[in-house]
Amino acid sequence: MAILVAGACTGALHAAAAACPMVYAAGAVQPLALEGEVLRNVDRRSRETTRALHLHSIARCETTIRVRIAEEKAETSFLDAVHIEVDGARVLPSNCASEPGADQPAYCRDDGVRHRLGQGDVLDLVFRPPPGTACGGVVLRANGYYLPAPR
Repeated sequence: MAILVAGACTGALHAAAAACPMVYAAGAVQPLALEGEVLRNVDRRSRETTRALHLHSIARCETTIRVRIAEEKAETSFLDAVHIEVDGARVLPSNCASEPGADQPAYCRDDGVRHRLGQGDVLDLVFRPPPGTACGGVVLRANGYYLPAPR
């Protein structure tokens, strides 16, 4: 399930850093924990790339992993693709349909169609790792870029 919530920002963090947006993660019932920023130094469309962020708060394997991507700065982020890797296996957000040709959010495929997050927007994603996964390491991978607000 993905939910876009306008105006859900609680404040700017790391305001001087050249990165965006903020990432929070947790298992099914734990409170979300700040993990960091995922699109470091990708501050224009010509720099669009895939960046990885290790999700340290996922310390044990969960049947559900929640990730929040929040644009907390005066910037706009454009996400082309988002997934996690659990023990090297790629896991898409649960709302990304597996049937070919099915309607999917823009962040399900790296295809040049981007999901836009303006300041204060939040994207909540749910991932369900395959049964039997050891969860030795969980990494968020996001393809995209951001644009700082004009000064």
